[in-house]
Amino acid sequence: MEKLNVKSLFFVLAGLFLLCLQGCNGEGVAKEVVVAKPVKTMIVSGESELVERAFPGTVVAGEKAEIGFRVAGQLSELLVKAGQHVKRGQIIATLDKNDFQTKLRGLDSKLLGARASLQEAKLNYKRNSVLLKDDIVSKATYDSALSVFENARAQVKQLEQEREQARLNLEYTVLRAPFDGVVAQTYVKNFENVQAQQYIVRLDDVGNLDVEVQVPELVIAILQAKNTKMLKKPSVRFAAMPNKLYEGELKEFETTANEQTSTYTVTVSLPQPEGVSIYSGMTAEVIGYFPGGANGNAIGLRVPVSAVAVDSADTPFVWIVQKDNTVKRVSVELGSMQQNEYILKSGLKSGMQIVTAGVHYLKDGQSVRVLQGEIGE
Repeated sequence: MEKLNVKSLFFVLAGLFLLCLQGCNGEGVAKEVVVAKPVKTMIVSGESELVERAFPGTVVAGEKAEIGFRVAGQLSELLVKAGQHVKRGQIIATLDKNDFQTKLRGLDSKLLGARASLQEAKLNYKRNSVLLKDDIVSKATYDSALSVFENARAQVKQLEQEREQARLNLEYTVLRAPFDGVVAQTYVKNFENVQAQQYIVRLDDVGNLDVEVQVPELVIAILQAKNTKMLKKPSVRFAAMPNKLYEGELKEFETTANEQTSTYTVTVSLPQPEGVSIYSGMTAEVIGYFPGGANGNAIGLRVPVSAVAVDSADTPFVWIVQKDNTVKRVSVELGSMQQNEYILKSGLKSGMQIVTAGVHYLKDGQSVRVLQGEIGE
């Protein structure tokens, strides 16, 4: 009897123990404990701040042309001089017209005679057409009249074309300005014999100016990342007016580096400033406004090299820490690398928190614990 009571007591205690375990876990199975992986992070910054960078440059005309006559001849009058402002259509120079006028008059005379011959040949052709129907003239006579008529008609057409070209050539003895501008340089003097298309003057459009500057590859990377739109329009300062800034527009930039300097040409355009005359060749300074870091030196979003991983498809990516302390993979486009940092072209925004170490051991949705201070460096 005593042995039975001891045995019963054992089973009762065992049952109570199992009930206690089930009370702690409604499903009767212990949950796996998730340990957040400690990571070191940084806050990406730079988009909201603008950093000024100044680049020396040279003024060039917004439009320029070296112009000459379409025909050869003796220069009769050069009516402008270097530095002179001209209007569109204004006469720049003229050639001696005598030879051109003589040729035109000669063709007028030839054309008059050819038209008279054509009229006579036409009448003779019509007459022989009627006579052929009545069998009064032979087919050979008719064919001869037709041939004379067609030749006379061709002769008139040829002379009309020559006369039109002679008329144009006479017009071409006058050289006019193709646009408003200033004569930057003259290349000939009066009474010189000039050839067709030989340069007579160089004309610059000073109503609109271009300033060309040489910039490093970092600036080109930022311009490309911004789809050629700067966050703020560039400013231009001229040596002739050093205390005043003028607003410009980014016109274009080259994507091929200069072989000697390894820099890239960027062109900024602006209207001719009022109150001062700016000409090609003058010195200027272009101030660009770029996204910068807290140190005021960097431009563009920078991330440490250690923050960037590459997948099997060679696509670079970083891990961003989300509000629920899990990580999410984000693909990025890399620009140049400077001082162990990548300049990003796209992928991140200012204010994002990214993992900067151990990026190869994370996975999407993994819980993390952000380390504070210098831990994890």
